[in-house]
Amino acid sequence: MSKQEKISRKFHFTTKNIRSLQRHDRNSPSTDQEYSDTEVIGLRVFVSKTGRKSFHLRYWINKRKRVIKIGDTDCIPLTEARTIASSFRGMIARGLDPLNDRLKSKTTPLFRDFIEESYIPWAKAHKKSWKDDERMFAVDWVQTFGKIQLKDISRRSIQDNIMRIKKRTSGATSNR
Repeated sequence: MSKQEKISRKFHFTTKNIRSLQRHDRNSPSTDQEYSDTEVIGLRVFVSKTGRKSFHLRYWINKRKRVIKIGDTDCIPLTEARTIASSFRGMIARGLDPLNDRLKSKTTPLFRDFIEESYIPWAKAHKKSWKDDERMFAVDWVQTFGKIQLKDISRRSIQDNIMRIKKRTSGATSNR
């Protein structure tokens, strides 16, 4: 990338400038082209290969680089996007991660609900052995994890359950 291209990706956002951004090159390996605002640090506009444009905030917290979507440019005015980005930056300055707050606000289904409402219907449509899956979940998994939210199930607890299954059955069954 030349120095000229790098400079042109950072400019003072105006509604007119954002509207004039061209869609991202379809042959590019990256999914989006990113443009930075010079007024609010971290405020970006992502332009997809289809031409869809959205506001995001890039930031660092706890030595981790994070990105949070603010909204599509056709739904949120630039002034509101800057206000939201500034609000998020204030949270970051206080040590709060706006992305974690957003993720916590979304409810995560219980393991049992996910299996019954999402996985089993998918398995019925895509797998000949869906009855085996249904039996396996009923016998070995729902009893252990049924009332736990998906986000609260750890790798360690899954490994422990596999070891319990292996003690009761064969290694091949526990692998499945």
